[in-house]
Amino acid sequence: MDELLVKHNIILQKSKNLSLKEFKTRSYKALFGIDLKSNNTILFFRDAKSRFLQKDSLKLVQMSESLAKKENRIIKKKIFFYNSQICSKALEFLKKSGWKCYFVM
Repeated sequence: MDELLVKHNIILQKSKNLSLKEFKTRSYKALFGIDLKSNNTILFFRDAKSRFLQKDSLKLVQMSESLAKKENRIIKKKIFFYNSQICSKALEFLKKSGWKCYFVM
């Protein structure tokens, strides 16, 4: 995980892992941190073999909003790392919603 952040030039001053048990999902991991410009940043990592569809992108946005409320923070940067195929509509939706998406092997 640290290698990915360095590779994409993402440096967080303070970071912590977020629990996703309430969402009943095992393929996601979430990390919250503050970058060097003092922006609240949330990162999601998805490790799955199945294709990432538009309904999954809606779920991802809902999870990020819920976690932001739980942490009492306004999230400025949202970053998503995935390792499976992704639907073009889902990718377009995330980019319009202000997400940066990166494919990872």
